[in-house]
This record gives sequence, structure tokens and C-alpha cells, in this order.
Amino acid sequence: MPSRVAANSLQSLARIVGTSVLCLAIVFLGLHSLYPSTDATIRFLGYVLLFNLLPGAVISRYFLPGARELGVYLAFSLAVGIVTNILVVTLLWAVAMLQYLFLLPVFAGALGIARLRRSSELLECAEVRNVPAWIFGLAFACFTALLGVSFMYAGTYSDVYTDAYSSHAAFEGVIVRGLEFGYPPANLLFPNAGWSYNYAAHLWLLGVKLTTGSSIDVLVTRFGPAFLGGASAAVMVAFGRYVVGLAWWVAYLPAICVYWIVGIAPISGSILASFMPFGANLILSPFVAFIVFFLTIAFLFEEEGSGLRERCFRFVTLVVLAFLATGARGVCTPILLCGMALRLTVSIWRREGRSPGRALDLVAVIVGFGLGLRFFFTVGTSFSGAGTVKITGQPFTLLASQDVLTLAGALTKWGFAAVPAGIVAFAVIAIFQAAFLTPAVPASLIRMRKNAREVEFFLLGCGIAGLSGFFLTEAPELSHVSFLYFSNISFALLGALGLQLTIHTAKPQLRFGLVSIVAVVLLACLHLAQIPINAIAWIGGNLAASAVSVASLSSRPLPALAPCMRNDDADLFAVARAVSPAAIVIPIYHTTHCAAFWWVVHHPTHTLNVYLLQHVPGRAADPALQAKIRIQQERMFHAWESAAKGILDVSDIIELAKTLVGRGPIFLMAPRSLSIETPERLHLVGASEVFGLWKVSVPRSN
Repeated sequence: MPSRVAANSLQSLARIVGTSVLCLAIVFLGLHSLYPSTDATIRFLGYVLLFNLLPGAVISRYFLPGARELGVYLAFSLAVGIVTNILVVTLLWAVAMLQYLFLLPVFAGALGIARLRRSSELLECAEVRNVPAWIFGLAFACFTALLGVSFMYAGTYSDVYTDAYSSHAAFEGVIVRGLEFGYPPANLLFPNAGWSYNYAAHLWLLGVKLTTGSSIDVLVTRFGPAFLGGASAAVMVAFGRYVVGLAWWVAYLPAICVYWIVGIAPISGSILASFMPFGANLILSPFVAFIVFFLTIAFLFEEEGSGLRERCFRFVTLVVLAFLATGARGVCTPILLCGMALRLTVSIWRREGRSPGRALDLVAVIVGFGLGLRFFFTVGTSFSGAGTVKITGQPFTLLASQDVLTLAGALTKWGFAAVPAGIVAFAVIAIFQAAFLTPAVPASLIRMRKNAREVEFFLLGCGIAGLSGFFLTEAPELSHVSFLYFSNISFALLGALGLQLTIHTAKPQLRFGLVSIVAVVLLACLHLAQIPINAIAWIGGNLAASAVSVASLSSRPLPALAPCMRNDDADLFAVARAVSPAAIVIPIYHTTHCAAFWWVVHHPTHTLNVYLLQHVPGRAADPALQAKIRIQQERMFHAWESAAKGILDVSDIIELAKTLVGRGPIFLMAPRSLSIETPERLHLVGASEVFGLWKVSVPRSN
């Protein structure tokens, strides 16, 4: 008997080791195909394992004790690890002690050893019973991550996407660079106020950069979007399996609905407003918000303890999750609050004894939301980052006037008035939030009338809240579409549940069920047909090239990460910074904002950038600050108009510099081809082939 037990244990251990090595190889190959540097890939993957997965695997035993299935457990472990990592980085960053981040895996390992009683317990928990399913799940997450960024690198609509992606990636890099200055975070493009917006994802990137020494360029253009996207997709599958109760094969379908969209697809994106991978890969924060969203709901539906210690742990955990959700994406916590409010209402209506606990959960999330608004958005200070969203009451006019979502515009060309066209467009968006699972949503709603579970009410509340948020608000550059991301997720999960119920129903409503299944299949074919062939070809080609490169120990040429920027132009920022670390550069350029953002990423220097004056990142509560921003807008816009005519209006530059007096030396970076009026106020200190860098002499005030 002992020998048989020992043989089984060794066999199990061998299976665990073999499967783990194969899984690591798949992830490594996926990352390497994005950026073919073996050294950079190993360092990034090592950080993920030690600073994310290890802490998450230990803490998940406390956080989600009911998660017994290994695939579910590890997916949630990665999510818990990412959230734990962000929390630790945030706390250490706020107190200027990030050098102690290395202790995170040390403490996690010590706690894991303390909890581990017997080696056989580890083997029992980590038993790998279905290796093909494991490999498929990991391959699915990796493919989904690569598909999300393929719109850029495969050349799909490259004239539209290439510069936009590089600009946004550089903007995310600017945020990380600002975080390096410490708390409160510096907004390197807007010296009037610190950074006050979503930056939880960027704190995670900051931890990676400081620990591994990885280039910010690589993190914001390659590894960051791919890893966070793939991780959030994996957690969505695990959430569908563990919380919603979906079969494994059904649990993948909502993730396909939400994540398998390349760019702004002709139907899914342009008509149905489902282009989350496009937006999330550009700005990163939604991916972290989804991870926190799934974790919060999963924790809410864990069995509650009755003791004071358990209740306090639950309250504090929800406060922390709501705090991080707000820092990840500001709309996430209001969506959760709406779902929790509906859950509490149903509990009261049903006269359940758990209503006080539901109310306490709601209070905890409200507290975390308030803390997040104060910490991340600086609400209540002289400059609030929460002022970019405004209440409109209806989206119909906007839908008819913009050109990203095309249905309303097409209807107006066919003779519809703007408002009716917008109403039709919004109705189509609302109906098809579940994508190709939309025909199965009614089955889920019918079941809810008879025997609904709390999670179904919760998802319904979140879905309605997302639609309502999109309906009632407006934000610059359609940022309020973020509300629809959560509707897309919630209704896709309800649609998957409805499909599962339809398939498992033996006799009732057989005709309706058959029609629903056929409609799902047809819409799924339409959904998948919108994935460009060249995106699939790019993924396959890069994976094959990386496999050959790694196997043969050869190297591939590294791709250019900032193709819109010239290094000699960026070096002018280094010249200004060499004069003083407090230098402020006013850049004027003829091109898009892409290069100007990368200049700051490569040489972190405070600037007064026209983009942030066009899209002020918040609202100034201080009248004096608001007046200063108005002067800057007026002078900057006039200076750009003059530059477009070939003239550098020095008087505008002087007035801009006056608003920055006392902060540091002021520099102007502008094309050398411009005709300079009154050049005596400018002193040339550096030049590239295209640009000149001048130090601005500001008159002393009496």
C-alpha cells in the first residue's frame, strides 16, 4: 500500500511538473512573439509568476475558499495576485518606499509555507486531471491576448490604427513616467495640476519597470496590453464557470463575444458599439477594471461568515476592491453599486434575513468609492479629475453627429432626422449588447421570473446600469462608451446562461429553443467572419517565427516601438532637463501628438502640451487656476494658428511662460522653419534637423 501511494504521488507530481512546463512554454511563446527578446520575456514572465501568481495563489485560499476546481482557482489566483500587487505598489508608492516591493513574494511564500501542512495536500489541491482542457484554456487566453493587439501589428487599417495606437501607448507611458516622480503623481503634459484620473493599471506597470528594469516602451506597447487583456479574459471564463455556473465550453462563449473583436469591426464595432479590445488595448485601465469587477462579484457571492472577525474582513476587502476599481476605471464602481442596489432590493422584496448583510456590503463599496475618488481623482481639491463627464439626458444627438458609430449617420443620409436616427442606433446597441448570444438572453430572463439566483439579478443590474450610463452621460472622445463595456460583459454572461438553459431543456418551448440556437450560431458566424484573415496570419506567423527562434537559440530583429518619433528630436528634451530637472517645455509641432508624447516618455520632462489644453483632464475648482488655464488655452491655440501660417508668435509664448513663472526655466521647442518675431526673447540652446529648442526669457514683474 505505501509503495502504491508513493507511486501515485510521484505520478501526480510528474504530471503537475510536465503540465506546468508546457503552460509556461505557451505563455513564453506568446509574449516572445510580441517582442522577440528572450531576456525581456523571461524577466517579465518571472515578475508575473513571483509578484502576481504566487501571492494570488496564497491569498485566494482566504479570498475565495469555495473555488476548488484547479482551472478556476488558478485563474482567480492570477486575478487576486494582480489586485494584490497593485494594492502593495500603491501603498509603497504613496509613502515613497517602493524599494521594498521585493518583499511581496517573500511574505507570500512564507505565508504559503505556513499554511501548507502536508506535501500531499499540495498534490491534492494541484491535481491535474484534464491536461487537454488545461492546454486549451491557456492557449485560448494567449490567443485572445494576441488577437486584441493584432489590429495594430497586422497592418489592419494601418492608416487609421498605427498612429492612434502608438499615440495612446505613448500617453500611457507618460502616465507611468509621471508616477515615477512619486505621490502625488505628476502630469507631465499639464503642469497646472497633478495627474487625477485612472492610473491603477499604470501603477502595476511601474512595479514591473522598477523590479525588472524593462523598458516602458516594451511594457506599454507589447507586454502590458497583451498580459492584462489575456488575464482579464481568463478571469471572465473562470467567473462564468464558478459564479454563473456555466459548463466549461459555454463559459468560453461570452469571452469570445467580448474579446474577439479586432479594431472597430464593421458590424460589431461600428454599429453595435462593441469594440472593447480596441479601447482597452489603447488605454489599459479597462482590463484591470474587469479583473476587479469579476473579483468583487465573486467575493460578494462567497458564503458570509457570522462572526465579527469574518464580517470585518469582508467589509475591509470590499472597501479595498472598490478603491482599486475606482482607480482602474471610474465607471466600474458605480456599475457595481447599481448591481448591489438591485441585489439588496430583491433581498428586501423577498424578505430574506440577509438584507442587513447586503446593506453593509453596499456601504463598504460606497466607502471604497469615496476613497478612490479622493486618492485617484483628487475630488474635493483645487483640481478634480472627475469633471470630464457631463450629464446630457440622451445620447441620440451625439450618435447622429459622430463618425465612429455609423448607423445613426447612415440613417441621416437616408433622410432620417438626427434624433430619430439616434434613437434607432441606440436601440440596436441596447438590444445587441450580448453580441451573438443575444437570441439566448430571453431564455435567461424567463428563468429569472420563475427561479432567479442573486447573481442573475446582479448581472442584470450591471447591464442596465451600463446602458443607462451611456444613455445619460457624455465624455470627450466617446470615453463614456466604457459604460457599455460592462453591459457587454453582463448581458453576454446572461446570454450564455440562457443558451445553456435552452440546450439542457428537454421538452418545454422546444421550437423557441431551436430557433434561438440557430440564431446564435448564425450570429456567431457573422461575429467570427469580421476577424481579418491577416490578423490570424500575423499571429500564426509570429508564433512560428518565435518557436523557431527560441528552439534554434537565434535572435530576430526587434521591432521599432516608437516609429513616429525621431531620436534627435527627443534628445532636445534631455537638453532642457540637463539645465534643470524642473524645466518646462512648450512644444509646437506640425505632426500628430504621437511624437510629442514619446519625447516625454524617453526624457521625462514637464511640458505644457496643446492636447491636454484641448482636453483638460478635469475641472479646476479654484477660480484663479481656472482663469490661468483659460489664458493658456487662448494663447496656445493662437500660437498654433500662427505656426500653421509659418510664423512663431513670440508674444503668445511669453504670455504662456508668464503663467508658469516660479516653476522652473521655460523652454520652447518648435520647428526651425518658422519665422520668428522678436527673437530677442528667445535664446537657442539646442537644435535637431527639424526642431529648435529655445530658452524663454520672461520679463520680471514689478
